[in-house]
Amino acid sequence: MPNAEGGLTVAGLTAACPECDAQVAIGDDAEVGEIVSCTECGADLEIRGLTPARLEVAPPEEEDWGE
Repeated sequence: MPNAEGGLTVAGLTAACPECDAQVAIGDDAEVGEIVSCTECGADLEIRGLTPARLEVAPPEEEDWGE
């Protein structure tokens, strides 16, 4: 469905959690690279695709050591 900017809006997306296989809801305004959490196992997941919806375990945050 087209949005105001002329792009496509995808509503009601879900994808399987790669850790526990639960269905994780992806918001209507989600973008590739965004981090979401699985409500079942708590895993942080990175959105890797929207059509089709695809999730991968997010890489751990790295310390910046004050830089």
